[in-house]
Amino acid sequence: MKNKGILCVIGLMLLASCYKAGNPMPDNSAPKYNIYGFNSFAPDTVFNGNIFINDSTVLPFDFQLISGNPANYPFIAYLTGVPPDITISPDTINFRLNYKCQFKLHAYSQADTGSYTIYLNVVSSLYGNQKFPVNFKVSQE
Repeated sequence: MKNKGILCVIGLMLLASCYKAGNPMPDNSAPKYNIYGFNSFAPDTVFNGNIFINDSTVLPFDFQLISGNPANYPFIAYLTGVPPDITISPDTINFRLNYKCQFKLHAYSQADTGSYTIYLNVVSSLYGNQKFPVNFKVSQE
């Protein structure tokens, strides 16, 4: 019985000596983020973009970590609702937070001019499929 008590005390001493004071425990909470583009795009606002016929443009998005640990939460981003005769490159982007990504769009001569709402889709196991509207205009030069 005495041996068990001594072993318990030694075990507690070892455990206490292994903890280094001043180092916080790692943050394993789910990540929270905002998205910023060149027009201050955020999840609660609408982003605006423009492209000319026979031209290309880039839509940049900056996924900024606000809090939490992004290590175990991969994200996928892609665009939907893009009008015919406009190509997107790449089709999808796989990443973890903090990440800056960009989609390159090219409008061919057959593309119809007009205003469209396309969507930035962000998929994760944590938040599911989130859709952010992008007001997009296709016009002649």
